[in-house]
Amino acid sequence: MCPNCNERSAKTHKTYGVLPCEVCTTARRNVLQPAASVEFTTEEIKKSRKEYKHDIIAPFRQGEVSKEYLDEQKRTNRPHNLNISKEQEENAKNVWAGTTTYYEK
Repeated sequence: MCPNCNERSAKTHKTYGVLPCEVCTTARRNVLQPAASVEFTTEEIKKSRKEYKHDIIAPFRQGEVSKEYLDEQKRTNRPHNLNISKEQEENAKNVWAGTTTYYEK
């Protein structure tokens, strides 16, 4: 017996035990998920994020060194303190270009 609908035959799995029937599984897959999460925050926090977005830039993205981060550190005369080689620093890319973040909304 399906644990969701209590009408059809349930599937059994060696590890997971009793699972919902095929109809209930398909129905669950077809439910639309929200595209983006709703953020509840104050206008002051949103304003601060925009004002200080350059301080929030991450030094790496998926293992690549961020040129935006290095440039911002140079602009503000702060050492980057990253454990990277001179070659990695020279080959840094704009890894955050083209991405929309909640700072820019």
